[in-house]
Amino acid sequence: MGPGQHIDSYVLVPAERNAGPDINEVYKAAMAGSPVAQFQMGNFFLDGLNVRKSDRHAMEWWEKAALQGYAPAQYYLGQMYFVGEGIKHDFVKGCSWIGSAARQGLRDAAAMYAARCAEP
Repeated sequence: MGPGQHIDSYVLVPAERNAGPDINEVYKAAMAGSPVAQFQMGNFFLDGLNVRKSDRHAMEWWEKAALQGYAPAQYYLGQMYFVGEGIKHDFVKGCSWIGSAARQGLRDAAAMYAARCAEP
């Protein structure tokens, strides 16, 4: 259930098994452009919460939120580029996304950027 794909076209895990936010409501908000909801959709896929676990789908949702300037999504996306999960490893892109989140004041991102990306 990547961005642009109808929710009914993805096999969902029974909701009783995983308590949490209503994925249908989050999905509607994500499709309407909410970066917070897009980030949450990415988290659903990363954790396999009410959907099949998929790093690729998590990355797709986080990228939508990150492109809107949502710092937590930028941070998560950067980490995925660092480790190469869900996408090809790309240190430069990882630093770029982590740096964007750091410039917005996300402390974990600032620490990671200083440790991994900053010039000595």
